[in-house]
Amino acid sequence: MKKLTEYRYFRHVLFFAVGVALLALDHKTWSRFVQELTLLDVSEPVWSLLRGIGEAIIIAVVLVVAFDEATKRRFLEGVIKDASGHLLGSLLPPKLSQHITTQFLRTELVRKDWTIEYTISEWEGQRDYIKLEMLSTYTMENHSAFPQDYTCYYEVEQSLLPDMDKATIEEVSGHNPANPHERFSYLSKDSRYQDGKVCTLPGKITFRHDVKIPGHKQPSDPLPSYSFKVRSVECFYKASIVPFFAKHPVLSTTLIVQYSENKMDVFVDLSFDAIEKYLPRPAPPHGKEWNLDQKPMLSGQGFTVRFAPKS
Repeated sequence: MKKLTEYRYFRHVLFFAVGVALLALDHKTWSRFVQELTLLDVSEPVWSLLRGIGEAIIIAVVLVVAFDEATKRRFLEGVIKDASGHLLGSLLPPKLSQHITTQFLRTELVRKDWTIEYTISEWEGQRDYIKLEMLSTYTMENHSAFPQDYTCYYEVEQSLLPDMDKATIEEVSGHNPANPHERFSYLSKDSRYQDGKVCTLPGKITFRHDVKIPGHKQPSDPLPSYSFKVRSVECFYKASIVPFFAKHPVLSTTLIVQYSENKMDVFVDLSFDAIEKYLPRPAPPHGKEWNLDQKPMLSGQGFTVRFAPKS
């Protein structure tokens, strides 16, 4: 990369020198020199054209040097976005083509990785109900040259069973790997968290926290990112289905389910591929792990986990 940068600087200096040389051409002096050397009489318009080319070269070099890489990337992204809507899906109805372009082709934020771990166990003192503990960790990357706002949003459904404990969002935290001081943290037992991000609504509890992920300035730089962690506890009937769908594209997903194989059957279904392609492997202490990395998970795609007591 260093050699490539040095080559670019050398190329800029060389072109600038050529431009200066052409701009400095004097018609009378160089006409006499060329005529003596080649016996050709070069007219004034030709020399004016050469000086114009020199001037254009100098302007081009100045523009290349003046505009940094991030500015050029922003310009290219704008051109690509404007053109993509006309090139892709041009044979589809405009309403459908516009939706596809907006939903899938103009995505700046991408989950680099996502690990979801479910721990399924009997609710203490309630054999007919299941305690579902969820741990989610992921890293969100900004592939755009512009800063992007991202909302860390999570919700859990309140139990429909009046005799059971309430569902809880136990923990939510996030940090910028490039800036250790840029972070936030919420614990359900911490009464000091008073910024109004947790809301109890009819039938659900929600958490919301907004962060800004910087733009990607240089192609050689690591992608700006923000890492998140979420823990929650919910109550389900002993035979239930738990859906999980992505709002943003995911490059690599890992699903871990901890459960007692002697007491329960667990089934995983994917909306974006056949689950048979992904053989689970043991996940200590007593679970299974699926690495769903053969295909990216697009917005709106996901998986479901079904569980039921052994018959």
